[in-house]
Amino acid sequence: TRLKRDFDSRTPRKALGLVRPVLSPDGTKVAFAAVGDIWVMPVGGAPQNLTKDRFLDTDPAWSPDGTRLAYSSDKGGQGLQLWIRDLATGQDRQLTNMTNQPQGAAWSNDGTKIAFFDVDGMWRRAQVSVVDVASGTVTRIHEALFSPGNPTWSPDGKRVAVAMVSS
Repeated sequence: TRLKRDFDSRTPRKALGLVRPVLSPDGTKVAFAAVGDIWVMPVGGAPQNLTKDRFLDTDPAWSPDGTRLAYSSDKGGQGLQLWIRDLATGQDRQLTNMTNQPQGAAWSNDGTKIAFFDVDGMWRRAQVSVVDVASGTVTRIHEALFSPGNPTWSPDGKRVAVAMVSS
């Protein structure tokens, strides 16, 4: 039996749902975006709001060692940018400062680079780039694609794969 959904009611309802859940490398925690913030939850435990601010925070990605989270946020004031949260200290560091809006972060297996797609202002059109985590240097690796998916790295860190919608 299909669940009947009420999309027309104007009655206030509890907000449900989360975006892009990702398991920590050791499999004990899950990070996700919900109601504009980044949350971390021990598997089977209670979620903790990490960012708890008025900005849009989305697309979390665990570092390979599980000590940091990369995510996209507009808290820098110029649209979405990549940020890194050190989970031990709670400190955030803005990693990118671009005119495009980086999203869909994916850490390289050695933790030195992050691949992402950067939206250039046209809905669902984005380039694919890589940023060096230490320096913040961004390198474009593919020109604009229509509706690219989140990137993923080859185990040796030499290739980045991304899905796209063919036009």
